Amino acid sequence: NHPGKGFIAPSDFIPVAEESDLIDELTHHVLVGATAAASRVRAAGFDVGLSVNVSVRNLQRLRLPEEVEAVARAAGFPLHRLVLEVTESAFVTHLASTLEILSRLRLNGVGLSIDDFGTGYATFEHLQKIPFTELKIDRGFVNGAPRDPVARSIVESSVFLARKLGLFTVAEGVETDDEWNLVSELGVQAVQGYRLARPLPEDDLVSWLREYSPRATDRRP
Repeated sequence: NHPGKGFIAPSDFIPVAEESDLIDELTHHVLVGATAAASRVRAAGFDVGLSVNVSVRNLQRLRLPEEVEAVARAAGFPLHRLVLEVTESAFVTHLASTLEILSRLRLNGVGLSIDDFGTGYATFEHLQKIPFTELKIDRGFVNGAPRDPVARSIVESSVFLARKLGLFTVAEGVETDDEWNLVSELGVQAVQGYRLARPLPEDDLVSWLREYSPRATDRRP
């Protein structure tokens, strides 16, 4: 939320950061802030995980796994609760170099998510080679699934594939009761979208968690 320009979507500024070689600095800044904030939420009694998007440009840096580990440890955030989200096009375009970096991240305990699944060019060979732990079903299929038999079949097939591969499933863009009920019926394990909550600042998130799950404060990480 820019003070003068209002809301600026990531789709507007991420490509600019990539083209101007600022994406590594931006990703590092996000990781530092997000792991610190998530650690404070965990200290408040909520066993939250954290997902951070990474760019294909980030995945060309051989020191990325060490840098991610250093940032998480500095914030006191457990690596096994951190997930890095990668779009399909990122690992398909630069498979060889990306595979090495993703494998090292996974060896460090970091989870790996296929973001916007179904919109890129992933093949079964890629899914077999890369040690993903999570599959995120694109909102374009989720939004249409209650009304469109084809979209529903894509969601259902994605869940089936993920289950066979041992991947955790997340449905993006769940905004209505119909979408919520459908992805639940199909066996999706987690949702992301306005039906659950809109993006919240850290303090508001803690308040929301206390209201949504009052017993969570009795648990400690």
